[in-house]
Amino acid sequence: MSEEIWFEPKQDRARPTVDALINAAIDELREHGPSGLRQDRVLAASGVAQGSLYHHFGSRDGLIDAAYATVFTRATNQIMERIRRALEHATSVEDLTAELVEIIDYLIGSEFEGARQDALAVLAMVNTRDSLATLVQDAQRKIASDMSEIITELQRFGILQPELDPLSVALFIQSFTLGQVVVSVDSNPPSHETWHNTVFAALSGFTVAGRDGQFSSD
Repeated sequence: MSEEIWFEPKQDRARPTVDALINAAIDELREHGPSGLRQDRVLAASGVAQGSLYHHFGSRDGLIDAAYATVFTRATNQIMERIRRALEHATSVEDLTAELVEIIDYLIGSEFEGARQDALAVLAMVNTRDSLATLVQDAQRKIASDMSEIITELQRFGILQPELDPLSVALFIQSFTLGQVVVSVDSNPPSHETWHNTVFAALSGFTVAGRDGQFSSD
């Protein structure tokens, strides 16, 4: 299974075809938007036959919805994969905490802003595209489930307080990550250092060390 393409093909062997179509559609949507998406350009860029597009997505609109759902999930999936790698390779709580600090700093920084804006743009469309809303709801359910599993692993590792509900923590972090857009549109935002300190002061409440007065982002 691809780590970045959320949409599942009917058969595993069709994964390269589905990936090619969705990636080509995402590129087309970025340049032309949904109304300007040209099916012939998507097919040419992907190297896929028209029949395959209809077989996997039902229609041009079905492909557009799948592409937008993938955009919504892509950045979050990349972050979760980074945390999974950190969990796999960490040899101590200190090592893992240091990696998590770097990940959170990335999430609140300007490098993640494009992905955040993309996800919010997709959420803004769900009220006008019922079929997209269904896909995004399904995608969000999987994101929340996957992230809850990661939270549980962080609890087992001794980073997060074991009594916290993993799903609630997962949804809080996702909501905070997307809500960060408020800082980017503020005409007089705090410095990165000030915002960093504020974020870590808030998130430390989830950690075992923070509960014990020992958490630090330094």
